[in-house]
Amino acid sequence: MIVHCPRSVICRLTAVLGLSVTLALVTLAACGGDSSDTGPTPLLPLDRPSPTHDGPVLYLSAQDRQFDKDKISANANKELSIIVVNNDAAPHNVAIYTNELAEEEVFVGETFSGPGEVREYYFVAPDEGDYFFRCDVHPTTMTGTFQVD
Repeated sequence: MIVHCPRSVICRLTAVLGLSVTLALVTLAACGGDSSDTGPTPLLPLDRPSPTHDGPVLYLSAQDRQFDKDKISANANKELSIIVVNNDAAPHNVAIYTNELAEEEVFVGETFSGPGEVREYYFVAPDEGDYFFRCDVHPTTMTGTFQVD
């Protein structure tokens, strides 16, 4: 905004006010979203949901049909929670099997849709060993190792 006038107080205030309004509009435009947004911002570590059960908690986030971790671990025969944040519109779950063939279930969590939805799965970890976890909806792209010590 260009203002041509003598160096009066009113002229200076008008220029400052015009610049302030312009900066405020630019700031709002930069912070706002539009219809081309791809979805909600993924939850950050500080945004982690609180578990509803006592005991160890493992966190997984699902986004772009991938988990954020390909290895999780827990202590054998102890109660634990796995909290999953689904940042996709697609449904996801967490299922644990004895191996990659997924023939013998250890634990299968409920499938749920996102985006931004959260599920807490609560169960007792199996005996020591390496197990296979996956999303049953996307069994080839969302996989990992569940290490139990």
